[in-house]
Amino acid sequence: MRTLERLLNEGLAQFGFKRLTNKLFYYRYKDIMITICIECPTGLTYVWFSIIPLYMPCPGFIHFAYGNRFNTMYPDCHIIPKDAENHVIHEYCTSLLLHLKEELLPRAKRLATAKELYERSMRASKPFRGSDERYLMCDPERMRRLCLYSGLCAGMYQEAEKVAEKYIRHVRGSCKYLSVESRNRRIEETEAILYLLKNKRYAEIEDMIRRNTEENLSLFNLSYSC
Repeated sequence: MRTLERLLNEGLAQFGFKRLTNKLFYYRYKDIMITICIECPTGLTYVWFSIIPLYMPCPGFIHFAYGNRFNTMYPDCHIIPKDAENHVIHEYCTSLLLHLKEELLPRAKRLATAKELYERSMRASKPFRGSDERYLMCDPERMRRLCLYSGLCAGMYQEAEKVAEKYIRHVRGSCKYLSVESRNRRIEETEAILYLLKNKRYAEIEDMIRRNTEENLSLFNLSYSC
């Protein structure tokens, strides 16, 4: 694993990534944070690619809600054992960095603004898949929530009001996989946003987006002005 961490650290640095821990690397671009994370849950090694929209509510930890594993996206980035030999690790890192350079980073940068993420998520009627979206696999609830907060961040308040109403209906009717507590929390959160939108209290929405951004950046030891 130390060989993998070292090679990724060296390779990712050329693309502007910084290391937060030995297994987590990040790169801020416009409204998102792009992350690469190494996982070894069962003696096998997985590497995650994900984006974090900085304006969304911060859960208090770094999450990978909008992303996918390299081995799922690319067959040549197959899962490797934790104790893989050095030549296997070198081949793996070479493939991973090539896909990152030629495809993943350019795609992520095309999705790096709240307005672009709003438009992409509005066009998607199913979980992210196909074209750029297949690299950001997520369930319908998370996709709709992304659409809502992207609209808010982009200042598209009339559009966001409609999205909020649809989101509440979706959570009430189609999110049985969420716990009752989670559903209620999502509904209460969105009803509060809907109240601000209907009463045109846009300054409070802007403050909320700023707080979300500050909290997400703090997970990476960054400040809002960075």
